[in-house]
Amino acid sequence: MRMKIGLYWLIVVATLMVYCSSNEPSNRLPVIEDISLYPTPIVPGQITTVLAHIYDTDGIITQADLVYDNGTNEYTVHMDTLSGFYYASIPPLRIETGIFYHIVALNAHGQSSSPNGYFVVQFYQLAAYLSPL
Repeated sequence: MRMKIGLYWLIVVATLMVYCSSNEPSNRLPVIEDISLYPTPIVPGQITTVLAHIYDTDGIITQADLVYDNGTNEYTVHMDTLSGFYYASIPPLRIETGIFYHIVALNAHGQSSSPNGYFVVQFYQLAAYLSPL
């Protein structure tokens, strides 16, 4: 009889351990994808907005930051969110300024970082087309 009770408790404990471990988060890092820059093309004197789809498969994003470097200084800007997309702005830049950037996202298990991106502010002139009179 004692053996049956011991075996019963062993089965109950093993079942609870499997159940509890299957309900734990998987400790995955946030996913950062679909990074876009606006406006296109990036021109001098305009604010550049960086937009990214950031999500976590087993939790919530606790923080997202845009980190960018203009060759002189590195800046970190908090990203705001709207419907699963995160965005932040880079102030107006001068022509031929090169910007390295990446996004860092945090969840309860750690952080992940997007691949580095790079763009150069270029001279862009809109041509005015007039119809002949």
